[in-house]
Amino acid sequence: MVLEEGIIDFEEGLTITKSPDIYVKLTILQRRYELLNLFNQWQVRIDDLRLRERLVASLKTLFLEVEPSIKRRYEALKKKKDNEEAKMYEELFTWVKEGFKSDNELVRAISTLNSFFDTIRLTRIDTRKEYDRTNVEAENYEKGL
Repeated sequence: MVLEEGIIDFEEGLTITKSPDIYVKLTILQRRYELLNLFNQWQVRIDDLRLRERLVASLKTLFLEVEPSIKRRYEALKKKKDNEEAKMYEELFTWVKEGFKSDNELVRAISTLNSFFDTIRLTRIDTRKEYDRTNVEAENYEKGL
């Protein structure tokens, strides 16, 4: 099977990519896709404990893959006072280490991971640049006018 450059076929185990970081990003996105798919199945069958266990296992696997990046971001954020994002990461570390006591914690952990992926621009789809509309000269400079 011929794949486009930078594409991974997880079914066949074929990979074609220029650099390791692209491969890692694609594997993270694949694990995220699998996690969200399990989450969707779990929402349909919320009382299925086996499905919940698979969801937790999938979340922990994805977390372990990105844990170093989250820790670096957390260390930078915790120096700032009253930082909600740092508190979210603290909760995530606790839940992964000690387990999820409620379904709400599980959903919040998935949401925190999704927010992290958006923050590092892995899943961000709204990439439009925001300009400071109060400073016309700065805006024109940024636009190259």
